[in-house]
Formats: sequence, structure tokens, C-alpha cells
Amino acid sequence: MNFMTRYTTREFCSFLGIEPPALLPTFFSSVAIDSRKVTSGGLFIALEGDRVDGHDYVKEALKRGAAAALVKNSFQEAVDLPLLRVADTFDALQLAAQQYVASRRKDSTVIAITGSVGKTTTKHFIETLLRPYFSIFSPKGNQNSQRGLPLAILNEYEGNEEVLLVEVSMSEKGQIQRHTEIIPPDIALLTNISLVHAENFSSLETLAEAKGEVFSHPHTQYCICPYKEHQQFFREKEYLTYSVDEKEADWSMSREPFFFIEKGESFLMDEPQVPSERLFSNVLATMAVGRLMGLSIEQIEKGLRGLTLPPMRLEKIEKKGLIFIKDCYNAAEDSICLALDYLSSIHPERRKLALLSGVRELGPFAEEVNQKVGSYALSKADILFCFEEEARPFVAEWERVGRRIVWRKELSDLIEEVRKELKEGDVLLVKGSRKYKLEDALETILGGT
Repeated sequence: MNFMTRYTTREFCSFLGIEPPALLPTFFSSVAIDSRKVTSGGLFIALEGDRVDGHDYVKEALKRGAAAALVKNSFQEAVDLPLLRVADTFDALQLAAQQYVASRRKDSTVIAITGSVGKTTTKHFIETLLRPYFSIFSPKGNQNSQRGLPLAILNEYEGNEEVLLVEVSMSEKGQIQRHTEIIPPDIALLTNISLVHAENFSSLETLAEAKGEVFSHPHTQYCICPYKEHQQFFREKEYLTYSVDEKEADWSMSREPFFFIEKGESFLMDEPQVPSERLFSNVLATMAVGRLMGLSIEQIEKGLRGLTLPPMRLEKIEKKGLIFIKDCYNAAEDSICLALDYLSSIHPERRKLALLSGVRELGPFAEEVNQKVGSYALSKADILFCFEEEARPFVAEWERVGRRIVWRKELSDLIEEVRKELKEGDVLLVKGSRKYKLEDALETILGGT
């Protein structure tokens, strides 16, 4: 059994201001909020959700070897397990992570990234750039939510890393500010602002205000913002800015040849090799962070040569004369358009097909955004396959100009239509919301080719 020795169970209780119950082990093996992921010797935190209450799974956690459970004070079920009792288990999860970071971070630098799209890619780029020069805590995958980030801190943060590199997400106002309280950033970076996870906001301005909370902590020394967003939403703030196009920004660039421009001074460099021009903004943000972290131009140029995309972003698969592009991580307007650009740019002589989900969680903006995506796809794909109600505006846009589009209510029915249509030489983009796990759909398609 592997135990985490970063903090003792008694110290964990001290993070929460509670007395440790009897029979606690010295260390936990892990911390889990899903009873199916409990490890032998681990702590199970029973969170209350909209559909599921973790308190109903305490006995299941015990069967899986949990050493203790964190429960609300009112929990009455008899279980043969040490119980850590608190008023609110969700607050306790966040507080434990906050206190753990505060007790360990000392001279380390915290870099926090938020934005509507591009958070994980930018974090991945920055980690690639900084890793040769610093020890780094960077949560695996995209653990950026109100639950995911605290859990990653408790399970993965060793407590002695020189850099803590995190991404933070939100669906409501106040959530990013809470993230900055849990892990106060020295450097706060905004990737962009667009209509993503916008169902709880009345306008782009209110969404921008919520995203801008990443700059709110008094500990933060450097606030880095895209020039366009600064001019539109944060003009009164003296933030550092970056822009691919606007030379007035603190960091910008030019191409053919490639120059990195820092506060008016130009540096000739090898052009970073990325699969889409839209990713140059992420690259520029990465370079800005590198400079603030003290890297030389030569170190940055060297680091950019090793840039790769995170998993399930524009992954190219070739099989039996067909090319498949797997981009199944998310579906926002900007990210779908980026993937469509890539589809259109490769092998111009081949027929291009796209299997897309619509953009979800947009509230009153759903029709407008999905119409834009459908319209944009007209010049990028020869045939479009889509499903679910949010993709209905795609159909209207394509049928309006007499283009071929296939819509089905169920994804399973659509997969069969795609398999029937594929011909040797075709290029198929599979792009959609994480909810639909389109990588599984692609595996089914691949299995039939």
C-alpha cells in the first residue's frame, strides 16, 4: 500500500480545525470524492451534489478499503470507519487544499490560467517551456473545477515544487475568486473571453467580470491579459497585455520571418510549429510567462521547439487510406472553428467530412453561437454530420444554401451514417463536447473501416 507522506492525517484535521477521531492511520493513501476511486487506506470525502449524495456511498467506500470518511455533522449512519465531521464537506475540501498550500508554498511561484478556451493547451505549453528549469506541480489533465483543483492539490502537490501551475474554470460568478483564495497566484493569465459556459450570465460583459476575478487577489504581482480583452473589458486596469496582431501590446509578434516583440524590442526566432494559426495566441502567452519567470530569449526559443498539444487535440490518425482528426476534448465556438480550420488546411485535394456536436451550456446565446459555427463550417467541410438538439442551427444554415448535412437525434444512429459515407481518401474530423465522449464514437468508426 502506498501512502502519501506529504501531510499526516492529524495535520489534515488541523487544516479543518477539528480533532482527529480515534483509529486514524498516520497517513492517507489518497483522497477521493468518488467511492469508485477510493484506494485502500484512503480518505473518502462525501460531497452532496444535485443528483447524488456522497453520504449514501460511505459504506461502499469502506468496502473499497477507505481508512476514514469526511462527512457532514448530521450524518447518522452506523459505519465501522473513523469519521471526520464538518459542517459542510465541500467547504472542507476547499479549505484543506487552501491550508495545505499555505503551509508549504513558501518561495514558490503560482501561475493561474483562466479563459473561455485554451486553458489546458496554454498550461501544457507553459509546463513544456518551464519544466527544464523548475520543479513544477501541474495537475494532471484538466482538473480545474471547484472540486477538481482542490482534489488535485491534496493528491498530487508534493509541497516543495518551485512552480505551481494551475488552470481555473467557472460556471458562476465568484468561483474563480474562490480559486485564487485557495491558491493565490503570483502570475495570473487570461487566455480570452467568449461565450463558453455562459448559461448563467446575461452578457459577455458579466462573463468577463467573472473571468477577471483571476486578477483579484492582492498577492498577484503580474496580470496578463489579451490586448483585445483589455481594451474591451479592463481598460481602466494597468495589466500586461499580449496580442498576435496589436503591436501596442507588451508582447506581440510578426511572421515571415518570425519576430517576438517585447515592449517594442524585436527578437528574431525560429517560428514555433503549431498546427493552427489560432494557437499563436497561446504560444505568445506562454512566451510572456517565460519572460516573467526569467527565461532568456534563447531558452524560450529552445523550449518552443518541443511544443505539443495535449491529448485529444487535433490528433491525426491514418488508417486504410483514410485520415481521422480526433479533437474530442471540448466544443466551444473558437475551438470548433480552430479544428475546422485544421481540417480545411490539410490535404486540400481530399474530401473533408466533419462529425460535430453543438456548443452546450450557452443559455440564451445557444441559437446565435451555433448558427455561427454552422455557417463557419460551410467553407471548411464538404459534408457535415451532427446530432442532439443544440446542433439544430447547423441544419438550418446548411439547408439554407443546399449543402449536404446529416442530423440524427442519437449519436449511435449518426455513427452508422458516417461509416456508410466514408470512402478511401476522405478526411474526417471528430469534434465535440466532453459530455459525449466522441473518442468512443471514433473508435467505433475506426473499427468498421
